[in-house]
Amino acid sequence: HIYDIFGAYTVSLEVENDQGGVDEAFTVVVVNGVPTIELTYPENPRAGDAVLLDASSSSDPESAELSYQWDLDWSTDTDGDGDGRNDVDSTDSQALLMTNTSGVYVGSLTIDDGQGGIVTEVFEINVSARQFNIEWKERVVEQSWSEYLDEGEEWTEEILPGQQGRILSFEAVLELENDILQPYDNFSLMISIPGDGFKEEAETEGGNITQSENAKATITANDLNARGLDEVIEADSEEMVLMMLLDRTGQNFGQTPWTLFVRALQTNPDSTVEVLPDPDPGNDWTLTLRIVIHEPVITEIAFE
Repeated sequence: HIYDIFGAYTVSLEVENDQGGVDEAFTVVVVNGVPTIELTYPENPRAGDAVLLDASSSSDPESAELSYQWDLDWSTDTDGDGDGRNDVDSTDSQALLMTNTSGVYVGSLTIDDGQGGIVTEVFEINVSARQFNIEWKERVVEQSWSEYLDEGEEWTEEILPGQQGRILSFEAVLELENDILQPYDNFSLMISIPGDGFKEEAETEGGNITQSENAKATITANDLNARGLDEVIEADSEEMVLMMLLDRTGQNFGQTPWTLFVRALQTNPDSTVEVLPDPDPGNDWTLTLRIVIHEPVITEIAFE
């Protein structure tokens, strides 16, 4: 016999033999009712949200104490047994689902009343991408370095100026201090960006003597990337938006490391006047790098 409703049932059995003898026995059958799952969670979670799954209002018809087993994400096998649908990620009546990316998260909740009443509910949570408004602003970044080099020595520095925006242009100026009169010291400046196949080198040249200008070497580059356009982008995070904007094909020059080189090729050239002594064996120098960057201002748009 199948009982459709939980509860206690009195069952009787009557037996009669061929002599007319009758006997009857009674017993009580207790039918356990399965728990009822009451599961709630936010309707419109977005990527990056911690989604609260709440089953604390679940109940048992006999008021038995309930135990909970959450498998929060079937796509992840947290216990490593090869089956992503049998994990026990939490045993509380409430659980937090961390959503790092947008998409549909499928999981399950199993409730046990400890008396054979077990019920499972599968849930699907649609996690939306976030929306970001993009506006661009121009910023000028200037860095400078000062050192001293003897003939044959070299100075190098690695920088990453393109991590927060698109490089539009740059100008690098190497200036030798107190190198106004001939014979000039001979230094070289080189900028190398291997990831973009960029390599430029320039040697110092004498400045305007009447204006007391030092010997200089200059490297300039313009129109390296297109300017950004204001737009709205859907993505899972602000970091992902920045990556998308800076990694677009044809608009990602200068994102990889830059290496700056200063070389002292000749610091004691012979004087054009034989009676004058050679200059000192080295020279102080200053390198100034001015970079124009187009940076995105990323603002998340709130859902209506």
